[in-house]
This record gives sequence, C-alpha cells and structure tokens, in this order.
Amino acid sequence: MAAASDVPRLVLQAIVATQSPQALPQQRKEAVAFIEQFKRAEAPTVLSVCASLLTTPAAQLAAGAAGGAQPGDVMGVRLAAYQLFTDVVRNRWRELAADQRLAATQLALQQFTEAVSPAAAAADAASGAGASPGGGASPLRGKAAELLAVVVRQQGAAAYGELVPQLMAGAAAGPLQAELTCRVLHYISEDLTQFEVSGPGEWGGGWMCAQS
Repeated sequence: MAAASDVPRLVLQAIVATQSPQALPQQRKEAVAFIEQFKRAEAPTVLSVCASLLTTPAAQLAAGAAGGAQPGDVMGVRLAAYQLFTDVVRNRWRELAADQRLAATQLALQQFTEAVSPAAAAADAASGAGASPGGGASPLRGKAAELLAVVVRQQGAAAYGELVPQLMAGAAAGPLQAELTCRVLHYISEDLTQFEVSGPGEWGGGWMCAQS
C-alpha cells in the first residue's frame, strides 16, 4: 500500500477508473486490484479514507481525480465509499478501538443528519438534484440511512432505544425525513432477521456517540 498521505487520492482515482467508460481494460483491472488490496488494510485506515471521501467537498474530489471528474463520478465515488465504510462497520467492528467506534458513529449520525436536513431537501428540490429517477430519496441518502442502521445494529439495543424517538420526531418534518426514517428502521430489522443477533454490542451496549 502507498504512503498514508497518498491513499485517499489513490483510492479516489481507482474508484473513478472502475466506473469510467473511458478507462482502458488494463486500467480498470489495476484499479479493481488496488481497491481489493485496500479492503484488506487495517479497519481504521479504511474508515479514515472513506470518511475523507464522504466529507470532502465535491469540487475538491473532482479535482483530485486523475484527469478530473464529472458530477456523476463524484456521486459514484461517494456511493463506493459508503459501501466500503458500511462493510467495515458490519464485518470488522471488533477490530476498532472505542474511540474509532465513536468516530464511526459520529460520522454516521452526521451524514444522516445532513441527508434529512430541510435545507438539503430544499436545495435538492430547487436544483432537481438528489432525487432518484423514480422519486423519493437519492441513492446517497439511502446509503446514509443504511450506514446509520448498521452502526446502531453494532452498538446494541440501548443505541436503538435512544435513536428511535429521535428518528420518529424527525420524521414529522416532511416526506423525505419520514422515508429515510422508515429506511433506517427497515435496515435494522432486516439485519437482525438475516444475521446473528449477538455481536460486540450484544444489544446491550451503550450509545457511544456524543451529539453536538
């Protein structure tokens, strides 16, 4: 793996290469191999890089991609980063120290809060962006809901008990907020139904986030 300071840029460029129709077959093959190698890096490293890809302004992300990137490329990068982040939380939670779990929880809350914010919804409505072709929440908003659900699943029953009243209160703000609240609850119930219930949180752990 490259030097730590170069990893976010290299992961960004690799994701763009895997999704670009202009990429040559060899470029795409090398990009896929790099991403697979990156997935096997230490869990905190993967989360840190993905957090950077999720929170860096879109214009800065586009500039960091080799040859530049289009708005659609930036969305693809963020979707890939969400998936990588979610996979680590779901499958490698035990590898994270308490402060790293806290950071993951705070990021999940931050991303979900931004996804359901009235300001973001109004901006989407004004620009025509952010909605899926069939209506409803965009793929990025759906990923934010999924990530929050996976974090809550790992934190345990106490986290779920604290989050649900907040979600229900927020759902009253509008259709988008209600839809994403339903998604979070659906993802949690689906996860508990399909996968083993016991885990680091044992559905008895504390809610490790400090909301600001």
